[in-house]
Amino acid sequence: MRNVCLGFDIQRLIFFASVLMLVSGCNLTNPQITIDCDALEATFTADQGVPTLDNTGKGAEIVQGIVKDGLGNVLGSQSFGPNGLGVVGSKLQYGPYALNQPKANPITVTLLTPAGGKVANDVVFHTYTMSCPGLPAAEMAPVPTVGASALVLGTFCILGLAGFRRRSGVSSSM
Repeated sequence: MRNVCLGFDIQRLIFFASVLMLVSGCNLTNPQITIDCDALEATFTADQGVPTLDNTGKGAEIVQGIVKDGLGNVLGSQSFGPNGLGVVGSKLQYGPYALNQPKANPITVTLLTPAGGKVANDVVFHTYTMSCPGLPAAEMAPVPTVGASALVLGTFCILGLAGFRRRSGVSSSM
């Protein structure tokens, strides 16, 4: 007989929670990213961090932080670790790290576990978005559209091809 609590199968819940832990990347408690837009620096702090994914093949995790501006330009990138799986790190503080000049908001900071070891793909586990005062917002790329002249030309091409097929005896049936 299986243990069931509130209609949920306990064994399945434990399995689901275990799978979730395996794909979540480093578990951070109270992570904070500070971007100094004037000094062009980034600082990362957390009360606690526990590595959960082996991306080294040696029972450890390397974490990477990537800072981009609204145009997708990489302003800075930093790797942390390797740190042993399950080893609790307390009062984490990294930085300040120098950043390149951003050209547009928003500024996005992504923390991820890069692929490697037993990790097949990059695993993003935290994303932060912020703005630097005085920077313009990134403009959306224009959506390509078909103009009226292109539609008319296309229609004539299709009609001309249909007329050519009838005159030449080409059949559309197989």
